[in-house]
Amino acid sequence: MKKTIWAMILILLFITGYASAEENTERFQSGDYEYVFLTENTVKIVKYSGSKNHLMIPNEIKGCGVTAVGDFAFYGNKGLTTITLPDSVTTIGDVAFALCENLITIVLPDHLTTIGNFAFCGCDNLTTITLPDSVTTIGDVAFSGCTELTTITLPDGVTSIGDYAFNGCESLTSITLPDSVTSIGDSAFRWCKNLMTIKLPDSATTIGDSAFFGCKSLMTIKLLDSVTAIEDSAFDECPRLIFVVNRDSYAEEYAKRTEKMYIYSDLLD
Repeated sequence: MKKTIWAMILILLFITGYASAEENTERFQSGDYEYVFLTENTVKIVKYSGSKNHLMIPNEIKGCGVTAVGDFAFYGNKGLTTITLPDSVTTIGDVAFALCENLITIVLPDHLTTIGNFAFCGCDNLTTITLPDSVTTIGDVAFSGCTELTTITLPDGVTSIGDYAFNGCESLTSITLPDSVTSIGDSAFRWCKNLMTIKLPDSATTIGDSAFFGCKSLMTIKLLDSVTAIEDSAFDECPRLIFVVNRDSYAEEYAKRTEKMYIYSDLLD
């Protein structure tokens, strides 16, 4: 309950400064769906008013391809437990499925590229999600507060992990970041208290403020020479953590500066 309230507060703060691109766009109705035209032949779903538990979103509405799920389209829907998105969808908007508290499973399409800010925030029964290889952008707070999320597969196309992206995913135990990731945002994995292992890719250069704050189960993490910027608080409140670092590296200097435990990598060879 506390996590859900926290997620609601974050979303309300977001809404305060939010102006939807669809506010002044003419909307149309087809069954349980409201939609707007993106082009002459493509549409975006902007609202769902149905009551289904298991939903397969259509790939076409009145002959036009559904290529996007709009901002707030399914926000706060308490009935949905499973959703399948059609292959035609490439974009999931901001807050699109936020606070769908009973959502357990969502099947994402192979051509999806963008997951918006707060897209699945507070979906606290979502257990697993596989992101297709086409995904390049994970928005800020995208999966924050998904307390039952145990596994997630990140595709090779993702270059950055947004701020608070997986904050409070307390059932997440391990994650491997793809080689394409160069930066980990502020509080990206904050309070993932059961996260035990994470593998940083050779490409990672930046770890943001409080990125792993409160990851109390995190045991070891290898900081490669590619990492050249780590905020001082990135690994605070990680009492079991021991860094593996190379001698005379930025990582060693960081560990000393922040008084974190570390061991040289050549001692483990």
